[in-house]
Amino acid sequence: MLYVVVLSIVSLLFVFWIISVQSSLMALDANIHNAMFQVAIQLSSRWDMIIDLLELTHENTVIQDSIKEKRLIIKEPTPDDINEQIRFMTEIIDEIKAIGEIYTSLKEEQIYSKSMDAIDQYEHMMGTSRLIYNDSVKKLNRSIHLFPRSLIGSVLGFSKQGYL
Repeated sequence: MLYVVVLSIVSLLFVFWIISVQSSLMALDANIHNAMFQVAIQLSSRWDMIIDLLELTHENTVIQDSIKEKRLIIKEPTPDDINEQIRFMTEIIDEIKAIGEIYTSLKEEQIYSKSMDAIDQYEHMMGTSRLIYNDSVKKLNRSIHLFPRSLIGSVLGFSKQGYL
């Protein structure tokens, strides 16, 4: 009888531990998704600012067509999607800066310089969001890497996430 009671208590504690690990991993996974959406929001805001800035340039239709062709709006963005968008965005900003160098009158306009400052500010905010995302990924990856959580995590479908 004592054996059954002890075995029941140990089993119950084991079940509670599994539930605790699952809750912990789910919270870490939710943090990653929230951080990814923050990065996506910052990226979208920066795109909007770039499009507004393009209205000031003389060659905006060529660049805007390029943006429409390559800009992605994704419901479930992945790190690869975000990194590709950041690379493309950097190319577009470099093109805008080159246009500003060609048309010095454009570069002297106050709205142009304010817009470029705002784009830089969005870059800083996006960088902060990326740091938060990468920190969240690091925490989850560490958690599911440690034994015995790795066993529970793999059974529950948790896997390592990619960094930005």
